Amino acid sequence: MESNKKVLLAFDMDKTITNDCSEFKARSVLSENGIKALKEFKCGGNKDWGAYQQKLFSLMKDEGIDLDKLKANIQTIELAEKMSDLFDFIRVNRSTYECIILSGGNSVYINWILEKYNAADIFSNIHCNKAVFGTENLIEVTNDSSDCIRCKDNLCKKQYLQTYLDRFDKVVYIGDGENDFCPASILRISDLLLMRKDYPLFKLVNKKNSLKP
Repeated sequence: MESNKKVLLAFDMDKTITNDCSEFKARSVLSENGIKALKEFKCGGNKDWGAYQQKLFSLMKDEGIDLDKLKANIQTIELAEKMSDLFDFIRVNRSTYECIILSGGNSVYINWILEKYNAADIFSNIHCNKAVFGTENLIEVTNDSSDCIRCKDNLCKKQYLQTYLDRFDKVVYIGDGENDFCPASILRISDLLLMRKDYPLFKLVNKKNSLKP
């Protein structure tokens, strides 16, 4: 397969492109009783990410929270510092860079945030948990779970990034969380990993490096 001469910029979403976690932000629209019910659901031993999300949206519907209120809440999430400047730089240099998003979040939240900051044009593809506006629940999420031991409760970004490695001579991966470790682990010597300092990915990579002989 002929390689693409562009550099692939692969971004995580929450706390990488943005400065907040969309899941936590969404949860904040619930009443105190709603948040308590959600915590009890999780503490009850149900660790399935998809089931947790559906419980969240079910509680929202029960409390009369509509999509407009949820969207307005999600769109208060701010971009990370200098991210808008980076987007402007990418637009000027489209012949050099191609951008994708690899996220454990859902497509509705991601699209709302990109819409808020007029950034949808930056990305050629978004790999995430697919979500649609629901009938029984406010939003219906399809959990793209994997058989990866580390990422078993949610989407494994490594399986998506792998499909790009044969097509690009250079990949730059930008992330912050523990679920960014899997895709980071398959980067080649020619690639580059950019981590938010003192965030979970930074700490995990440094811990792994410290264990090497």
